[in-house]
Amino acid sequence: MLRMMFEGRMSRGRYLKKYFLVVGAAILVLVIVNAAFLAIFGNGALEQETMEAVLIAFVAIITRLITLSFDVRRLHDLGKGGVWLLLPVVQVAGCIATLKIQDAWITNLIYAYGIVLFAALAIIKGQQGVNEYGPACE
Repeated sequence: MLRMMFEGRMSRGRYLKKYFLVVGAAILVLVIVNAAFLAIFGNGALEQETMEAVLIAFVAIITRLITLSFDVRRLHDLGKGGVWLLLPVVQVAGCIATLKIQDAWITNLIYAYGIVLFAALAIIKGQQGVNEYGPACE
């Protein structure tokens, strides 16, 4: 199942629709759960903060896995392999450096990288016809 998520190609329009749908659903889940935790535990309870942190991490991981599959399929439409997404390793190294250096420009550079990647995948037109990853998208 997981392998199938990363196969094939995805058009720009479908990429944007699915991306925003998944991110919107994740935000909605977090808002609803936060309201439920406030109703159950009240404001500022340690249990609430711990459970929220675990839930946020879980939702973020699931959301990133799904959107990562979108990114790979979008790269396939451009004729590139998913290996190109390993560039964020630089992003992780930058985060570690940011914790030590604490310069705002590094943090801004890391966020800018993510925005540029998303914009590029959303804007650049895919290859015409069949490529090594499958037939062209409709």
